[in-house]
Amino acid sequence: MAIFTGEPPFVGTRGGITIYRCGGQWRVRRCNRLCTKRVKTSAEFAGLRRYAHWLAIAAPLAAEVYRTLPDCRKRSHYQRLAGKAIQYVKDGKSSEDVMLLLLDEAAVIGRELQPEKAVCSYKPTPGEVLVNLYRAVQRPSATRRRMRKAHRLRQVRSQINKSPTMNKGFPYIRVP
Repeated sequence: MAIFTGEPPFVGTRGGITIYRCGGQWRVRRCNRLCTKRVKTSAEFAGLRRYAHWLAIAAPLAAEVYRTLPDCRKRSHYQRLAGKAIQYVKDGKSSEDVMLLLLDEAAVIGRELQPEKAVCSYKPTPGEVLVNLYRAVQRPSATRRRMRKAHRLRQVRSQINKSPTMNKGFPYIRVP
C-alpha cells in the first residue's frame, strides 16, 4: 500500500488501481480481483461454499443448544458445539439427530461447568427436545430487574436521609 502525496487525479477505482483517504492521507493500492460472482460460481471456491452450507445448517443448532448451558458458559463452549455440529452435518446426519447429539455434548459441558447441579432425574422420550435443561438459575425478567433496582435505590435514599452525617456536609454514603 502506497501513500499518495498531493491531490490524487481521481478517488475510487480505475484501471486496476484504487485511491482512497485513510487517516488523513491518500492511499493507493491494487484493485482486488475477487468479486461476489467469482466466489459464488468459480470452481476454486467450491470448498468454501460447501463449508459455508454446512455452517449455515450447524450454527443455529449449536446456538440453540448453547443457550441451554448454565450462565457461566464461555464462547469456547459454543465453538466446541458448533465444531461437533459441523462434523455431524458433514457425516450426513439429520437436524434432529444433530440436535440430540449436541444435547448429549451439552450434558458433558454442563457437568464440567457445574458438576453438582447437572443431575437431572427427568428422562425424555425419544425425539423430545429439551430446552434449558442444564440452566441452573433463570435470569429474572427485565421488569423484575427494574423493580429490584428501584427497591435498592429507595433503600439507599432512605439511608441517606437517616444518616447523621447528612447534616455535617457529607451527603455521600457507601452503597451496599
